[in-house]
Amino acid sequence: MDQHNDIDWHKLLDALEEKEAVQGTLSVEETQLLGELRAIRSESAALLQDVRSYDTDGEWKLIRATMQIESNRYKNTWKYVTAAAAVLLLGIAVSWWMKPPPAPVPQPVADIAPGRTGATLTLPNGKSIHLSDQPDGEINRSAGVVIKKGKDGELVYSYNTAAGETAKGINVLSTARRESYRLQLPDGTNIWLNAATTLKYDPSAREGGIQEISLEGEAYFEVAPHPGRPFVVQTATHKLEVLGTRFNISSYKNEQSARTTLLDGAVKISHQADSRVLKPGQQAIVTASGIVSVKETDVTQAAAWKNNQLVFDGEQIEDIMKMIERWYDVEVVYAGEKPRDKFIGGVSRLDSVSQVLKVLETTGGAHFKMEGRRIVVTK
Repeated sequence: MDQHNDIDWHKLLDALEEKEAVQGTLSVEETQLLGELRAIRSESAALLQDVRSYDTDGEWKLIRATMQIESNRYKNTWKYVTAAAAVLLLGIAVSWWMKPPPAPVPQPVADIAPGRTGATLTLPNGKSIHLSDQPDGEINRSAGVVIKKGKDGELVYSYNTAAGETAKGINVLSTARRESYRLQLPDGTNIWLNAATTLKYDPSAREGGIQEISLEGEAYFEVAPHPGRPFVVQTATHKLEVLGTRFNISSYKNEQSARTTLLDGAVKISHQADSRVLKPGQQAIVTASGIVSVKETDVTQAAAWKNNQLVFDGEQIEDIMKMIERWYDVEVVYAGEKPRDKFIGGVSRLDSVSQVLKVLETTGGAHFKMEGRRIVVTK
């Protein structure tokens, strides 16, 4: 066997043994070839040992003759080994070249948790308090008003009668996306703020007469009845006047209309010179141009968010996704034609966003793909 073939022989043997060690398995052809090469290596090693063991001329002549015979046999064997190896290596190379690239391993998409209780209170002096960071108990005390954080996380105002005076000044309570909060005014009125909502109020105003509140976003009101002391809510599109009642107002900047839904009692809704009185079970839709309609509605659906439910009663996907955007703090984009189906049903706001989307997909009217904090909606 010449030097070139000897080098190739060892390289091929080393390559096959390395593949067997790393991958743990060989093909049938590779296993057969490896066995033959190992046999040649064993016989060659034995012959080399024999050569090193004898140094007499006679024995050396005998060994040379033996090696010549063995060499001829190896050369004949190598013809077959070389041919088999060439075919095998060619097959491996072609198979590797034609093999499609491995499919990318899908990376798990992190789910998005629901919103939580939280808000920021800004006092008349400009001081801001992040309520989720505050322990239960008294937060602030000023002339006329004491502010506490209740055991359930709500913000509670009470009159500080010992001060002998009434504090005046606008408080601002705001929730970010993924936040909601509850507020109790000194007169006993309870207000629930949905996500991305701002409420401006003078907490002691009703003690002296009219309680006026400015709202941007969505809030649910349970107004304590105080005859002769009106409760007024002002939004960007309309004004409500009540004495004692329960109602929900949704008035976001990025929506074309505001909705006021009355659960019980009575409210007067006004837009410029136009005004209507709502009855329990009615909903008023108001735009910048005026009061569009007053209609009967399912009042439980309008205030379901207060009880951590998202209830749909014939809503379009765009309206539903706006709720999801605010509560889960995500971005929603539409790919292609928007789904036009109307959705009926409900889900818990305490579920993760993937669970909510899965429920919506069961209707067959829309499909969703999560990309980080972005949700892609397709028909």
